[in-house]
Amino acid sequence: MGILSANDLKIVTERLKRKPNSVEAGIFSVMWSEHCSYRTSRPFLSKIFTDSPRKLAGPGENAGALDIGDGYFVAFKMESHNHPSAIEPYQGAATGIGGILRDIFTMGARPVASTDPLRFGHMNDPHSRHLLEEVVRGVSDYGNSVGVPTLCGETQFDDSYGINCLVNVFALGIGRTDEIIKGRASGTGNLVLYFGSKTGRDGVDGAFFASDELTEESKKNRPSVQIANPFQEKKVIEACMEIARKHLVVAMQDMGAAGLTSSSVEMAERGNVGISMDLSKVPLRQNDVTHYEMMLSETQERMLAIVEPGRLKEITAVLKRHEVDWAVIGEVIDEPALKLFDGDGESVAVIPLESLQYDVPPAGTKREKRDLETSQADLSQISVPSVFKKLMASDLINSKHWIYEQYDSRVGADTVRPPGNGFSVLRVMKTKKALSITNLGLEDWVQIEPYNGGFNTVVRSALEHYLGGFTPIGITDCLNYGNPEKPHILEQFAASVRGMSDAAELLSVPIISGNVSLYNENEKGAVKPLLQVGMVGLIEDIEDISYPEFQKSGSRLYLLELSDGVNSPTVASKVLFDNDQGAVPRIDQNALKEFISNMEKILPLVSSARMISRGGLALALFKMCLDNGLAFEIPKMESGDLFKEYGAAMLFEIDPSLEKKFLSLTATLSPKHIGSVTVGDDIIINGEKMKKTELIELYSDSFGRNFL
Repeated sequence: MGILSANDLKIVTERLKRKPNSVEAGIFSVMWSEHCSYRTSRPFLSKIFTDSPRKLAGPGENAGALDIGDGYFVAFKMESHNHPSAIEPYQGAATGIGGILRDIFTMGARPVASTDPLRFGHMNDPHSRHLLEEVVRGVSDYGNSVGVPTLCGETQFDDSYGINCLVNVFALGIGRTDEIIKGRASGTGNLVLYFGSKTGRDGVDGAFFASDELTEESKKNRPSVQIANPFQEKKVIEACMEIARKHLVVAMQDMGAAGLTSSSVEMAERGNVGISMDLSKVPLRQNDVTHYEMMLSETQERMLAIVEPGRLKEITAVLKRHEVDWAVIGEVIDEPALKLFDGDGESVAVIPLESLQYDVPPAGTKREKRDLETSQADLSQISVPSVFKKLMASDLINSKHWIYEQYDSRVGADTVRPPGNGFSVLRVMKTKKALSITNLGLEDWVQIEPYNGGFNTVVRSALEHYLGGFTPIGITDCLNYGNPEKPHILEQFAASVRGMSDAAELLSVPIISGNVSLYNENEKGAVKPLLQVGMVGLIEDIEDISYPEFQKSGSRLYLLELSDGVNSPTVASKVLFDNDQGAVPRIDQNALKEFISNMEKILPLVSSARMISRGGLALALFKMCLDNGLAFEIPKMESGDLFKEYGAAMLFEIDPSLEKKFLSLTATLSPKHIGSVTVGDDIIINGEKMKKTELIELYSDSFGRNFL
């Protein structure tokens, strides 16, 4: 019966008190898929930290929304398009961007930024290179065509992603708080309005496909990947902006995963009402589309809205002006059910919404004792110049400008800080405010110690914003894991989500939206678990932003560490010894809170500051002098410490005249003086000189050579 499992079919039959027909079975199958129902992850996600006085909409809506003052709100969300991108990388990535943008403008917020955290196999594998090239082309073609800048991302490589590449996409929009639209149907007799592209067969069963492991059989599922049309989406965006401005709808939702099924069911469930639809009125690309296909198609660029009958003439005039097709296909009913009919009034499906709730308890997590090898490679005897050069040329470190220069990061004219510079910055129209955006995932750390890996990801992200002068205000996540039916995978997921949530609560930064992507697994095994965090920060005056580049020769350099000194997995050990082991640092929570509480006093004393992340202190120092005529000298430092990667550590540039005051404010945190800023082309470490221009050439040109 459809693609319901035998056990699910039994439950459905008991709830309906009859066997479902094929359309009903299809609806249950997609609504109970991992992609739509979160059947495995929901119990864990229900406990995450979501509290904020700014919150206007939280988890469960199309996107999370936060009040940023002056009459504006910001909406943002992250999602995955992993499975489609693994078999049709161009369309998979393009429709991923299109889908995440719709989550934003369906709430009445104009999309103003997107990002693309990506994971692939190593570039010496032709298949991985093909996946990356096509994914980047898909992101670029869609984002550039629809006119939304791609501001930042994060691209990393590991053999575990060779077949299951991970394509995560983030979008952010800004709207007026009095124009926000939620996906909550209400009002018996209100109309169900369909608008956008006509329905075809593309993407049928796509939600189910995204909830299964990839195998050779997956290649037969190419029709499950949707087809993108960014120019149609641009028209739909402009229509939705006018609809929001004129308050023409009661509720609205895009037709994403599970298409017409999920959009109608979710709006009805949120409003505790029902929806009745005449499927003969659904606009079709061809006449032979079946009822099953109509309900499960994931044709792109489609929206569903609830409209008062008296406003229909106004809204359809807007749609006509923007050249967007529309049709009234149903109405809101009192009975909380989904009722589908054909043109002759014959029943196609009748499903009480209560029966669609997936409340079958998942198997509990089983904490397995796993003897992981955690001995990190010894970096104490390595040659610093030699390793520095190897890191600059490694795809794990080098510049990804070949990727982001294919994206239009300036369209819209609100980009303050474009890709390639750490956090990205976007001004808020008609105010002095600005928003910061970061993406971060620590797959090696989550693999080894899931809880600490999740905790560290949030803390490191937040400190990036704080150092720029921003206050982190919200988190969206994309949780990419293997098969949750395997106990150690489910425990990985549960523990890392707890770590993420605990860090968010400690910092009072709510998790307001997100996505779960499971079954990222194939015959060779699961991917490394990627807990991807997208974080947004706010600054009240754009003039107060601090940037992480050296400012002046003669400045003093200080290292401030807020975590223990364990040997974590490092890029250096991976590049030199193919060793991705180590221990995950534990952050000193008291020191962290003390540092944050003093930030407003510390930042005015700092010429520049940077988080120490991949590549360790060495890379942080290099990036701080990458685009200026400055360099640095570190008189004495163990090579292992130079390439060590910390849980929470920062590098500060301090003017000598302010050094005493800085040390007084941070005395209990024990900052360590490590060197000074110099001028010229010579980078000096332990008396050994390196030419900055040579390192820049390696850093800037190594990645692109793979594609020439």
